[in-house]
Amino acid sequence: MTEETASPPTETYRGVVNPWHCDHVGHMNVIWYVGKWYVGKFDEATWIFFAGFGVPPGHLRREGRQLLGQGPLHG
Repeated sequence: MTEETASPPTETYRGVVNPWHCDHVGHMNVIWYVGKWYVGKFDEATWIFFAGFGVPPGHLRREGRQLLGQGPLHG
């Protein structure tokens, strides 16, 4: 893809990173980004991303469908 054909970036999340989200060097701790115990920032951005394509959570509920993530396949 060249600069002339590249799409502009799509903002999928804008929020707040509080001091308790950060590690000892001031970077957002990964548990807040993709953490399984908390609603991760990545998860929130993913819902906004799919809603931008016309697939909001309400549509999935009405249709009885789910979104699943698949990591890289190793083998």
